[in-house]
Amino acid sequence: MDDVIPAIPTVVQYGEFFEAIDAMDSCISCFAYRLIRRHGFKVAICGEGSDELLGGYDLFRTHPDPVELVRYRTRNLHRTDIQRVDRMSMAHLVETRVPFLDLDLATFTLGLPFSVKIRDGVEKWILREAVADLLPDYIVHRPKIRMPDGSGLKSQLREYAASMAAEVEVDGGVDIRLGLTAPE
Repeated sequence: MDDVIPAIPTVVQYGEFFEAIDAMDSCISCFAYRLIRRHGFKVAICGEGSDELLGGYDLFRTHPDPVELVRYRTRNLHRTDIQRVDRMSMAHLVETRVPFLDLDLATFTLGLPFSVKIRDGVEKWILREAVADLLPDYIVHRPKIRMPDGSGLKSQLREYAASMAAEVEVDGGVDIRLGLTAPE
């Protein structure tokens, strides 16, 4: 956590993201790419696009038209996840490949029935089945957890934000710590 808080302005600058979730995901990516580069790698592979193409988010279970939601999410990847991957990796001179967005694979997965994407409440079911003999059961069968939640970053950032809000001193309508005018 001691490294994350001071890095947030740089991460936001690299990514040009201002939404909290994008900043959190970018923080994790930034540190991951820093380590990748530090270990001498120049190329990395990531799993971006797999959730969008294979129904990996909870919202696919509850959306009235999950197939249309897949189309919408994949059409917007270039403005969100792929932009984050590209900016965070290139900031550390790492080229990142996104194999799930290979045109042939994406075309194949878009044509799959949704019943093989989510089956019995299990998201990305077909992918889990495809790798079941390659990965340990605890990985294949673990529930989906967003990066900020699984890493603990989300709760740490919330605690930090709450502590900062408690420390704000206001004198005559001006926030002394930040130099901002307090709202009326």
